[in-house]
Amino acid sequence: LSPRTCVRCGAAEGAPLGHDWAEATCLLPRTCGRCGAAEGEALGHSPLPADYWTPSLCALCGAELGSVATPDFERYGLRCGMETGVEYDYLTACLDDPSRSTLGKASVSSYEIGTGFADYEAVPGTVWQLLPVDGCEWRVLRATLRFDDENAWQYGALPAFCCEDYYDIRFHDDHVGPESEDGSARFAVAYRGESYECLRRSASVWLGWDDSGSTLAFCQAVLVPAGYDGVVFGLRDQRVPWEAGQYIWDVADENTLVFRMDG
Repeated sequence: LSPRTCVRCGAAEGAPLGHDWAEATCLLPRTCGRCGAAEGEALGHSPLPADYWTPSLCALCGAELGSVATPDFERYGLRCGMETGVEYDYLTACLDDPSRSTLGKASVSSYEIGTGFADYEAVPGTVWQLLPVDGCEWRVLRATLRFDDENAWQYGALPAFCCEDYYDIRFHDDHVGPESEDGSARFAVAYRGESYECLRRSASVWLGWDDSGSTLAFCQAVLVPAGYDGVVFGLRDQRVPWEAGQYIWDVADENTLVFRMDG
């Protein structure tokens, strides 16, 4: 604002330098780098929406503005409590008389992650070719249900399976296709800003009665983007009706068992 000036006598020469403006940022208005004068206002942050892996960031400066989104299973208090090699009580309806219940034991016998599996024995009598797909991986669990009480002996057992998404339940349910005769179904996942079409395969077989009861062996395999850990497999009580328009949080109860396909 001022020319070159003598501090003793006040004599001046030349012209003022003028301001050296730095443009406004998210936090600061337009500011002179020489004298600190400011004009206008700071731009303010421009937040991008958070997802389940990345918090909300400012589109202008990259500052972190919040936390990641809360997964639906946490939001609605749904538990993923099943672990490999542990037996869990599983209560469900009887096959021939759904008003009756039978108490079984559920156990995940194995859980594997790989790019592909050749000649994979899903259950006795069923062999899969789980072929590699670029950028994707197979996540496969094998499990058993064993029933040995009187009700199961007289009326059979009616297990109820469900497959959901840990992060976004509505998105999964809105993008899952019908199950075909070979036990496969298409579904979608939203992962790090992109949507992917995925595949689920299912197989099950009753192994019949022996000294330990009647055992159902079953297998669930999903083809998902590499690193996606949001698919969950569940066993629920068939006595609890699942009406149109309801979601898993409407029907899950203390008898629901869930295994998350992560790690």
